[in-house]
Amino acid sequence: MDLSRLAQYRENNRIEAKRALGGLPHSIWETYSAFANALGGIILLGVDEDREHALHPVHLPDPEALVREFREILRDPKRVSANILTDGDVRIEDAGGCRIVVIRVPRAQRQDRPVYLDGSPYTGTYRRSGEGDYRCTRDEVDAMLRDAAVETPDMALLQDVPLASLEPGAVDRCRARLAALHPEDGWERGGDFLPRLGAAGAGPDGALHPTAAGLLLLGTAEAVAQAFPGAAPVYREAAEAGGAEIAGGCLLDFCFRVGARLPLGVAAGDGAAGDGAAGDGGDAPVHRALREALANCLVNADYRSRAAVEIVKEPGRVTFTNPGVFRIGVEAARSGGLSDPRNAVLSRMFRLLGVGAGLGMGIPGIYAVWKRQGWAPPSIAERFAPARTVVTLPLRPGRKQPAAGPLRRQLILSYLTDHAAAGAEQVAAYLDITPAEARAELEALAGQGLVSVLYRLKA
Repeated sequence: MDLSRLAQYRENNRIEAKRALGGLPHSIWETYSAFANALGGIILLGVDEDREHALHPVHLPDPEALVREFREILRDPKRVSANILTDGDVRIEDAGGCRIVVIRVPRAQRQDRPVYLDGSPYTGTYRRSGEGDYRCTRDEVDAMLRDAAVETPDMALLQDVPLASLEPGAVDRCRARLAALHPEDGWERGGDFLPRLGAAGAGPDGALHPTAAGLLLLGTAEAVAQAFPGAAPVYREAAEAGGAEIAGGCLLDFCFRVGARLPLGVAAGDGAAGDGAAGDGGDAPVHRALREALANCLVNADYRSRAAVEIVKEPGRVTFTNPGVFRIGVEAARSGGLSDPRNAVLSRMFRLLGVGAGLGMGIPGIYAVWKRQGWAPPSIAERFAPARTVVTLPLRPGRKQPAAGPLRRQLILSYLTDHAAAGAEQVAAYLDITPAEARAELEALAGQGLVSVLYRLKA
């Protein structure tokens, strides 16, 4: 934030202002928890909001005392579950001749979430939505606890579920595909197929039982619905895009049925063609990118959530929505180099089955294909209450609007307030303008000192 231009900012899901003239506000801890469990944010002590919602500094009598009290409470695990701040995250700054306290709260790593208050995750966990903090539901807390675990949820052995809950036809189709893709690995032989795949394991009774990944991939519709009531994925097409609907069933069949329909009516990319089933490769970059997005959606879904995976294909775009937010953060997912799937066993199974392996680059590879097509860049958004990730792949070029000028730059500042960092591609997608236009606007804002340039890529 440029504190010399404080009046230009507004409270939102990344900025919280508190007058703090009567001492350290108790509500600061709800905001600390909310920012840590969502997208991060900045807390300003000694800042008031006027009737026009503009921010203005006030004279704090003793900002040093506020910082000491804040740090003292932050170090008490009975009050706050995790201290995720560094020394530089809490500062006393000058704003308009007043000394205020600026507290930068980063998004907590998944291993630290939920960040909660007063020793109780189920009553002391908060998230940010719009301009306010809200207490998380039990389902939201459980989802964060699952993400914090070292083992991913799909590794769990379902000891109360019989092996007969796996659909024999799906098992046979899975085995046949693995044998065809990896003939040297002997998938067609032996009775250890399911344990070797990670789809089953021996329970305390000595019998084989499905793992969560195995049931999701190969289970009967009834068994999957009983173990994961909200897990049934849905694929819908607008009437103009074909009008088909695919719902429920095991992920193996769902993935290949949807993967066969996603490319229909969509240009293959780079002059290539081909409408094979999911993961079948061929010279069709856009088709492979669509299937990569499908695979990412399915392996990163929180299947214990009450919400389901939903994929919608329209004439101008395809939208993938899965329950759960990114475990590594949106910016890290865009840049690549890190991989932390919510369902590691499913991810391995999909790779073995050739699903989503066409690009080998995940989300950065999808962005690269869209850039070569000259289409508007993909967009990624995280939503809360309930937690979900929405990935939208436009199937058309971007439009050049709104017109350059103060309005466009104000929209960019609003976008950067809601996102910790962004490049020209992301800003272009948000405004539906070209990356070159977005880059020019960002450079202009940087010249005014309103944004900071983290790095520049050479042309």
